[in-house]
Amino acid sequence: MASGAFREKAFADRITWVVACSLCNTSGGPLHSRADWPLPKQLALKWIHDRGYFELEKFNLLRSRAPGAIEMREVVPHICRLLDTD
Repeated sequence: MASGAFREKAFADRITWVVACSLCNTSGGPLHSRADWPLPKQLALKWIHDRGYFELEKFNLLRSRAPGAIEMREVVPHICRLLDTD
């Protein structure tokens, strides 16, 4: 879920990791398309599969954004859609 200057900091903290197969997570894989997988959708995947390390406010702060830059109300619709497709 990390890109740019945030990427290096992200490797040190599990709240920024999302579990994905190597096909999805490689360059050119589906998770690399910000159009198809915007951050709120990636965070939904994180919430579904690794909820114990889901900390939205800390995630925002690690990205040098305001604590509420991405809000749970943006993530929840993606959670619902992802769970409906499983």
